[in-house]
Order: sequence, then C-alpha cells, then structure tokens
Amino acid sequence: AYDKYLKALKKAQQAEAKKADDDTMTETLTPPEEEPTNRTAVVNLASKVYKKAINSTLALTAQLEDFATVGTGTIVSPNGYFITNAHVVAEFEETQKAIVDYSEEVYGKNDRDYRFVADLAYVNPKYDLALLKTEPDAANKPVEFCYDDAFPGEDVYVIGNSKGEGLCILEGIVSDVHRSVGGKDYIMISAPVTRGNSGGPVFNSEGKLIGVVKGGHSDVNSMNFVIPIKTIIEFLQEAKDKEDCDF
Repeated sequence: AYDKYLKALKKAQQAEAKKADDDTMTETLTPPEEEPTNRTAVVNLASKVYKKAINSTLALTAQLEDFATVGTGTIVSPNGYFITNAHVVAEFEETQKAIVDYSEEVYGKNDRDYRFVADLAYVNPKYDLALLKTEPDAANKPVEFCYDDAFPGEDVYVIGNSKGEGLCILEGIVSDVHRSVGGKDYIMISAPVTRGNSGGPVFNSEGKLIGVVKGGHSDVNSMNFVIPIKTIIEFLQEAKDKEDCDF
C-alpha cells in the first residue's frame, strides 16, 4: 500500500510539473498586446521643422529679358513681403553694382498651390538680396528669426524649390560659421542644395531661420553658402529706411 502511495504521489508531481511547463509555453507563445502607434510621437525632427516652416516658403519663377530663373522666397512679414536672392530676380553688370535687367513681375506659389504675382520692392546686389511684395495670404506665415549664432555641427534644414520642380526639404549640418567668399562672410552647410534653392530659408532644429541660401561650389554638392541672419536684418532695415516698406 505504501509503494502504491509513492507511485501516486510521483505521478501527481509529474502531472503538476507538466502543467506548469505547458502554462509557461503558452505564455511564451502568446504575443503581448501592442498599444496602437501614435505617429505624431514617432515623427522625426526634420518632419517637425518641415511642418512648422513650409508655410513660410515660396517657389518662384522670374522672367528676365534673355532667360528665366527659378528660386525660393522666404516670407518675412504677414503683409506680403518676402525675400530671395537678388540674382533670382535681376541681372547685374560684372562689378555687381549696377542692375542690367530685372523682372518687373515675379511669379510664385506656396505649398498649397496658391499662385500669385509679386512686385520688386527693393534690391541690393551688395547683399545679393531682394525684397518683394505680393497680396497677403492668411495661409502664409512669416519665419521666426534665430538671433543666436549658428555653431559648427548644428543640424540644419533647407526648404526650397530644388531644380524648379517644387518645394522640398533637405538636411545637413553647419560646416563652418565664417566662410569668406568674395570678401563676404557666409555660413557653410552640407545640405545638398541646388539650382532653385537660391533665396530659400535655412532653419535650425527649432525651426528658426539662421539664414537664406546664397549658392555653392558647382563641383561639390556639400559645400554650400548661406547669407546669415545678421546680414538679412541689415538688408531689411535698409529697405525700410530707403523705401519705407511696411513690414
């Protein structure tokens, strides 16, 4: 009778162990319940900058006497004022001091395909900047200036009319904060800007403007130059003083 008791006890213990193993296997094979993904929580930094800044950017086309140009506009005022490079809307003599030809009307559109015509309000080839004016559009938002100095290695984001094919965002870093080109001081960035990005805004990771695209080396796509915000402010103040522009 005692031997039968031991056999029954052993059998019960084996059954209990097997049940525990089966429960563990079931827990292992059963996938955990997943929480629904919140896309706004996982969106990357470039997307956030794009969302904030796209309404401050315009795709431009200008018609000069002998050729047409494409570029990008950066909105600086809710009153319809925006800036771009002077070389987008005008042609200069070799000394870069006198205007040979300029576009009386510049055509543009925003990201929502709202099309408009803008008039040239002020231009200064020394800065390679031009100020233009169009009818205000409630959807267009002025950029937010960054008054802090850019620093090497800082992430930057460029929104512009690349190749004249529409607005898009490009990413890079600040490569140099004081790059002298033709006796002028520029920020150098690695973002691969191209024809059509001229005059387009360059943002930091907070979506604030640190400058606008000037151009770059034709044989190196990662050495491109940006007109810094301090130069833009000087230009805008000059336009306000000389042309009484109401920003």
